[in-house]
Amino acid sequence: MIEKTYSFEKNGNQNDVYTLSNASGARVDILTYGAKILNIFVPDKNGELGDVLVGCKRPEDYYEENPYFGSTIGRYGNRIGGSKFTINGVEY
Repeated sequence: MIEKTYSFEKNGNQNDVYTLSNASGARVDILTYGAKILNIFVPDKNGELGDVLVGCKRPEDYYEENPYFGSTIGRYGNRIGGSKFTINGVEY
């Protein structure tokens, strides 16, 4: 199910939060400002929901400086061909 769950105005722009959920109770909240993922709630082995995403407390906080919490792929996605990095001597 998809539903609009929250709206606010910032810098003259309307922003909405949409919640996507499934039958198991898992859900994700997405902000229309930059398609930011605000939180992901998933059930644990006992069925208790928990947020497994690091992010800001309020949707409005994503307008402030943050380390790109919740960012979806941006303007450089799949455009840095031939890139490499090394971790513990293994090149990726």
